[in-house]
Amino acid sequence: MSRLRELCKELKIWNLEDLITEVEFSNPEQYLIDILELALKKRHTRKVKRLIKRAGFPGTKTLDNYDFNPISFPESINKTELLTLKFIERQENLLMLGTVGTGKTHLAI
Repeated sequence: MSRLRELCKELKIWNLEDLITEVEFSNPEQYLIDILELALKKRHTRKVKRLIKRAGFPGTKTLDNYDFNPISFPESINKTELLTLKFIERQENLLMLGTVGTGKTHLAI
């Protein structure tokens, strides 16, 4: 095992050795910052994928072609706030009511 691999394992930066060729070198500080930022970005991407898989969603959903016409919003929230997820920042719950086929599950996913 290479010394770099050993150090990465001890620091728990598993994919650092794989990233060394993905970053262009200008100076030592820039190179180290770019490598660590890339490692952090890839770690975040893996975490999101892992959490989505663990959530057990039936599939990936987007709002690209979602029809908001049958949706009515209360005064406390509107479509823009729903799409920007500001209710999460305010730590508010979201309750969706409606008949079968109105898109509640699609929005929740």
